[in-house]
Amino acid sequence: LTDVVVMAPEGRVFVTGPDIVRSVTGEDVDMASLGGPDTHHKKSGVCHIVADDELDAYERGRRLVGLFGQQGHFDRNKAEAGDTDLHALLPDSARRAYDVHPLLDALLDSDTPFEEFQAKWAPSMVVGLGRLSGRTVGVLANNPLRLGGCLNSESAEKAARFVRLCDAFGIPLIVVVELNATKVFAWPDAEVAVMGAKAAVGILHKKKLAATPEDEREALHEELAAEHERIAGGVDSAIEIGVVDEKIDPAHTRSKLTQALAEAPARRGRHKNIPL
Repeated sequence: LTDVVVMAPEGRVFVTGPDIVRSVTGEDVDMASLGGPDTHHKKSGVCHIVADDELDAYERGRRLVGLFGQQGHFDRNKAEAGDTDLHALLPDSARRAYDVHPLLDALLDSDTPFEEFQAKWAPSMVVGLGRLSGRTVGVLANNPLRLGGCLNSESAEKAARFVRLCDAFGIPLIVVVELNATKVFAWPDAEVAVMGAKAAVGILHKKKLAATPEDEREALHEELAAEHERIAGGVDSAIEIGVVDEKIDPAHTRSKLTQALAEAPARRGRHKNIPL
């Protein structure tokens, strides 16, 4: 029933203690296993942040109060000063998994730590608060290093809860994931498609490929994939059909996000942050 739960290592959260659990189920369980931070940070998702100790818990709490209560304003000069080539943080191949955390750290202001929520629960989805050009923002990103960044029931619940939290407090939300948004930016080499060109060609031209001699099949597959990419793939095609609003240089990502968010109306949602 709270917006954010911060637990120290000695913290415990449960409705009924070990004695009642033992009398009802016959299971012998201690307080740490029943309601400690490890349980609620990894398994239940009740705990948003686990502090190193009690003093760190107070410090994290103060930091969160600052992010929620003193949200600040976008400073475009700070945005341009912090611009860096984020594309260098991605692997060369789209098939390689990567950790999204370094990308988020480079995207956000370096003088304010990124406060990630529920880091060990549903880790394929990363959510948290930070600052972009001096303004508090929420970040929601899938992490390809975990489950390939795919959504499951827990990560969907985690994302939905965080979106509602940001809306209730009027916090702008940056989504670094393949989802619909009010304004969609794409880097030049982004893949905007249901599947890659090679996979699509394997389905669309299945009979043609099957009828081709085996020693020529791979070359034909590559040729068809290149043609499919030219006609249906790429960011330019996505812009033409309205899926992407603008192609941007990765080095200008911070300033582009700052400009877009600064131009959007700043207001809170009409609902409260109900338990979701």
